[in-house]
Amino acid sequence: MNANTRHRGSNLFGSLASALMSVLVLFLTPVQAQERPKPGPEQRHLEVWVGEWRYEGVAKATPIAPAGKFAGKQSFRMILGGFFLESRWEDKGDTGVLSQGINIQWYDAASRAYLDSGFENDGSVSPASSTTVVGNVWTGSGIRTDTQGVRYQTKVVSSLATDGRTCATKAELSTDEGKTWVPWWELTMTRISNRPGI
Repeated sequence: MNANTRHRGSNLFGSLASALMSVLVLFLTPVQAQERPKPGPEQRHLEVWVGEWRYEGVAKATPIAPAGKFAGKQSFRMILGGFFLESRWEDKGDTGVLSQGINIQWYDAASRAYLDSGFENDGSVSPASSTTVVGNVWTGSGIRTDTQGVRYQTKVVSSLATDGRTCATKAELSTDEGKTWVPWWELTMTRISNRPGI
């Protein structure tokens, strides 16, 4: 064996040892977990609703339902790391029919508004309603589609008391793409617990 051969063998051994060490360092070095985003002030603003509420209201006669009184409960909780507000509600009216629904609300940074989607046990869907907040007044607008594919435009204004214990809400409905609006329902909610129920 000549000196050149020995030298090349040493380099090969050194290269293999170096590569092996690099692989070991790569696998033995603890991988830092990527830090997950945390809810910001906009998401935390949704927490004003968290808890269980009772409500009583009056519905006006509309193409959706007859006029009458109703009463029920609604529970709100933050889900999915505090980025989304889940709401579940149920009520009965003068007809004795049980109405139920689920809503998910979140803050959309692109539109700088709160968006929500709702689903009811009569098959109706309200996908992507938009809500703005000024002080304690939450004003939402959206589309409600029934199981026959009939679409209604909706407006809902909720005024939360400064102490966060009560809320008055009024809703309007349009059957002609927003040209005319009619009263739909109004209710008063009272918080009975800061913990979600239902």
